Amino acid sequence: MPSVFSKLKEAEPCPPDIRKGSSYSSFAEEEKAMEKFEIKNSVPYVINGSKLVKTYNSQHGTDYPECLKYFRAKYTCKHYGPPPTNTVFPASVIFQACPITRKLVVNKVVEKHVHNHETEPDDLPKYPEKRRKNMDPDLIEEVENLIDLNVEPTRLLDYLETFKNKSLTAQDIANIKLKLRKTKKNGRTDSEEFFDELENLLQKDPGSKVIYGAEYIGCDEGEEECDEEDCDDPSTNQRKEKT
Repeated sequence: MPSVFSKLKEAEPCPPDIRKGSSYSSFAEEEKAMEKFEIKNSVPYVINGSKLVKTYNSQHGTDYPECLKYFRAKYTCKHYGPPPTNTVFPASVIFQACPITRKLVVNKVVEKHVHNHETEPDDLPKYPEKRRKNMDPDLIEEVENLIDLNVEPTRLLDYLETFKNKSLTAQDIANIKLKLRKTKKNGRTDSEEFFDELENLLQKDPGSKVIYGAEYIGCDEGEEECDEEDCDDPSTNQRKEKT
């Protein structure tokens, strides 16, 4: 039976904190460090300029490891926007692959920045990117089961926040519902389902006709269907008045 110490040795080492000079042997390692950095500052960061390792290697004949994913990547606060719209340097972190260590190295960190939005710890998990990461397969399966039981979205959201500590929105639930419907239909849309059903009906009754965009006005209950020659307007199936 493995000891507690052996389990600790097998555990993945924590990546170094984000600071100038820190290095990471893979994008996965760097991503974990950025997640810690976001939580520390209560700021959502997004990539706002990058070059893939694969692209850089093909352009320059180098062989940087593809596990780095990016040769260069600039993370900025999500609320900063594209560079042309701003003149103030934002809260940011810049990584670049080192030709010697062949790792992603932090070249620059800007933390002291006045944000134009709230930076409360409770707000960070509410961003779409964070909510998607929090939706692990087990949670999605549980939500799908509750949707099948026709649990109201408001009750479902309350349950997830109270008992699962997950901050989702009504739109997240709607997206899961849509995905669930497509899965049950093998990826087919409502239109495809509709036309498939029409084709099945026509195969069962080859002589039938499909009228689209017209309202059928039939006879009253208990009244015989009239023939076309007895009708003023065969398209509406209205009976002539007999004298």
